[in-house]
Amino acid sequence: MNKLKKIANLIFGYGISQIIVVLLPIILLPVLTRNLTITEFADYSIYKVILGLSSPLIAFALSTYLLKNFYGSLKNTALNFIINTSLFSLLSTLVLIVISLILKNQFQNFLHLQDYSVFVYALINTFLFSIHTLFLTLYRAKSSVRHFFISNLVVFIITIGGVLIISNSNFINLKLVLSIHMISYVVSIFTGIIFFIKLKKEDFTFNRKLIKKAIQFSIPLVMYSIFTQIYGTTDKLIINSQLSKIDLAIYAAIFQLSFGVSAVGNVLQLTFSPYLFKKMSSNKIVDKEIIMAIISITLGMIVFSFLYYFCFPLLINIFLPEEYSLHIHIAKWFIIAGFLQTIYWIINPFLIVYEQRAYLLYIAIVAAILNVILNLIYVKNGVEFAAIVYCTTWAVQLIGTLIGIYYAKKNFLST
Repeated sequence: MNKLKKIANLIFGYGISQIIVVLLPIILLPVLTRNLTITEFADYSIYKVILGLSSPLIAFALSTYLLKNFYGSLKNTALNFIINTSLFSLLSTLVLIVISLILKNQFQNFLHLQDYSVFVYALINTFLFSIHTLFLTLYRAKSSVRHFFISNLVVFIITIGGVLIISNSNFINLKLVLSIHMISYVVSIFTGIIFFIKLKKEDFTFNRKLIKKAIQFSIPLVMYSIFTQIYGTTDKLIINSQLSKIDLAIYAAIFQLSFGVSAVGNVLQLTFSPYLFKKMSSNKIVDKEIIMAIISITLGMIVFSFLYYFCFPLLINIFLPEEYSLHIHIAKWFIIAGFLQTIYWIINPFLIVYEQRAYLLYIAIVAAILNVILNLIYVKNGVEFAAIVYCTTWAVQLIGTLIGIYYAKKNFLST
């Protein structure tokens, strides 16, 4: 009971700070949908697509390596790891920017962006967000709830405050919104460097062996992330190609408003995964305490998902202008998908614990292929088909993960 109480306290501590950030896109919705043109808001969703697709290549899942090994091999070298991985991410970002400029015409013909600089903004902000995430991961690993809270609060205040200022001044446009996102990450990173992290001279030494080991660990996770981003973004890219900017803007807005379920799940996952890694670092036994925690999270998410669905019409009236409420019926598919996504997030660390990270990749490949094929076939018939495909993909991902955990545990115990 004391252990469960400790988990609940961690959820509350991290939850207050993290929930305001993961809900940030929802909070921004009324401002952006009322002040940006529909084309600009559609391009904002394409910006998020680029952000998602470039994240695996820039962040390279190195925060997962930090979290998993902080209690072991990185206990005394965590800051050196962050410095080295930040340089790696910077190099990756510069390479991607050069490629994006060389292939500008090809990308522009495919994405139909009103302003191509949105592509470059997405790559820069992906880099900054990856460093911000490394810092947050360090705070989580050290159980520094206060530092975690302040870092997220900085991002929240600057983003909300900045967007409100430019919207009230009638200067708002998409590039200014993206610049505010950039500033919020930069300030959060420097807040950590100045106040929370004590860097030493030796932390700035290049550690080739450490980077090589981290990259080797992360390759399956990066490939997995690429395929998860494919099935998380294909719907929007195909809507942008086969339907219209208006359809994309409405779809993206309803998707974002439905994200509240996934946002709560994200908070639960951020709390549960370090607890699980720490508890199973010395032994790989799934005890009653872990099972009860998973059951409690599942039941809680079922109740929350139902409540969120029943309140959704009210949320539409509050957050979106009338022209964005055309396809409100598709929200149910996003809410169900958010619940499935949460359970998937809670259980997939078991594959890392049982040293079967490759299983994540195999499952993601199957889900991505299925998602792309179904979207290419059905999206031309309307945006609801894209929502159904999105939900189906998460169901396949969850079922595949459950099967993978069963065989991973069986193989681990037999060796």
